[in-house]
Amino acid sequence: MSNPDNEMVVRQFVDALNDGDLTTIADILADEASWHLHGTLPVAGHYEGRDAVLNDFLSQGLGLYEPGSLKIELTSIVSDGPTVAIEWHATGRSARGNLYDNEYALFFHLTDGKIAAIREYCDTLHVNDALYG
Repeated sequence: MSNPDNEMVVRQFVDALNDGDLTTIADILADEASWHLHGTLPVAGHYEGRDAVLNDFLSQGLGLYEPGSLKIELTSIVSDGPTVAIEWHATGRSARGNLYDNEYALFFHLTDGKIAAIREYCDTLHVNDALYG
């Protein structure tokens, strides 16, 4: 069953990420939050705990972009109980000057109105070519 409250939290998360507002992101993440990105990218892996998500994953990932260039457009959102699935379209310019344009699917698990887990899927070959290559 759709859960508008959880969808609102995820929308706030996306807005905060778009604004580079790590304070709001920290408030939205549960203490035990995790983020998992499959693949072999240097940033790929499992990050456990709010501090690891913020300081290890997000700071590393956001540092790959020219400051202020990353734009995320939420294109779809679906929820069922504690799970919210979204798609977003990300564009920007890498710190190396390459254009970035990628589609993502993310699955969020929420507990008590906070994001407890995120699983991210995207075209990792494009990430590698545009952001690392």
